[in-house]
Amino acid sequence: MLCFSGHDPGGGAGIQADIEAIGAAGSHATTCITALTDQDSQTLYSYHSIDPVLLKAQADHIIADLKPAVIKVGMVGSRVILAVIADIVRSYPNLPLIVDPVLAAGGGAALAESDLAIQLADQLIPFSTLITPNSDELARLCPGLDQAAAAAELMKSGCHAVLVTGTHIETDDVVNTLYRRDQPPLLTHWPRLSGEYHGSGCTLTSHIAGLFARTGDLEQAVLQAQQYTWDSLSRADRLGQGQLIPNRVAK
Repeated sequence: MLCFSGHDPGGGAGIQADIEAIGAAGSHATTCITALTDQDSQTLYSYHSIDPVLLKAQADHIIADLKPAVIKVGMVGSRVILAVIADIVRSYPNLPLIVDPVLAAGGGAALAESDLAIQLADQLIPFSTLITPNSDELARLCPGLDQAAAAAELMKSGCHAVLVTGTHIETDDVVNTLYRRDQPPLLTHWPRLSGEYHGSGCTLTSHIAGLFARTGDLEQAVLQAQQYTWDSLSRADRLGQGQLIPNRVAK
């Protein structure tokens, strides 16, 4: 597994979430950090992108040496970093790509330049095996379209599957929907947990990627990762003064 993600010094989201969730799936995470952030469990204060030349060199050397089975992309942050990742993805077309289109921190602060959603939809999503937007991210990727139409538009561009998570939609249960080409939508319902969680999207997407890297079965990876994520959130810890931190390692 090769992960492109930001660094959260509080350990709730980003690259640490990737490592824990991928390890729990039985896979090994190699990591290229896209940005350093100044954040805690309550808010994001700032973020700073990594040198793109260094990022490209890291990724090329890791791919050549360790030969990862899947690329997972989380926080990108800037157009420059996105261009580097897109170039890497195009250079290794046989590597499956799973994208969590992270555009905001858990508290709502922006983790990306204002037009990055449009750039993601143009440069990265068409090459994706799976993307995992929440409803807010989906609306930014495909403005003006309802959920089903937006997923169809993304798949028309080249993406193979779209998992839309429903935590931001006011329903009794959380309803997640997996859209695939030429198949009916697959809906899963999860009891809505109280509280707010830092890194839930990272947890879900990384566990999917870790399972998919081992098995090659995308549907089962999506289903199993949802259970793992719900379990991680249900036993989350209040380590700071803000959002709860998922417990991704407890049995």
